[in-house]
Amino acid sequence: MYAPKHYQQHDLTAIEQFIRNNPFGIIISATGLIPEASHIPMELEKDNSGNWILTGHLSKANGQNDLLQEEQQALAIFQGPHHYISSQWYNHANVPTWNFLAVHLGGRVRRQTAEETRAAIEKMMARYEPSGQSSTSMDQLPADLLDRLFRGVQGFVMQVETISGKWKLSQNRDDESARNVIDALEKLGNDNALGIAAEMKKLR
Repeated sequence: MYAPKHYQQHDLTAIEQFIRNNPFGIIISATGLIPEASHIPMELEKDNSGNWILTGHLSKANGQNDLLQEEQQALAIFQGPHHYISSQWYNHANVPTWNFLAVHLGGRVRRQTAEETRAAIEKMMARYEPSGQSSTSMDQLPADLLDRLFRGVQGFVMQVETISGKWKLSQNRDDESARNVIDALEKLGNDNALGIAAEMKKLR
């Protein structure tokens, strides 16, 4: 990922929390010159040695499933809020741009066993199911339904080898221009605008 020095994010705690807050990402792999990508939820975990691992699963009908072979390199991308930044918000003449937060994780993948895939999906359900009486656990689902589910999916694990974070939040602008950008975004009021404004405030 292209990231000039002033946009680079090296704080692993911040990157870890970012992924947990934005777990729906893109897994990319390739054979030859043609890449394949799938939009899926992925879970960041740590092994017994504290190394980062990423888990997810694909439908067996997904052609990318055949590309995720043992020890193949793959790339996972996670994106947070993003927004257009008008040049009118600066105190000087310049060009418009786009502010955003993104993380790339690279590493080698292996396929999970059936037991690992089941455990990973069960853990994901436990995390995201709403609390209360209406929540669903795996043991509440019909056995034949679960059997069809697990026959139709393949889990994978990425051993994370590279971590790249980019927080592009007007770090190259003076304080007055940055405040103008924040004020303008807050006036727009949509989720992405407010998300970028909040991240800029934290950074400043």
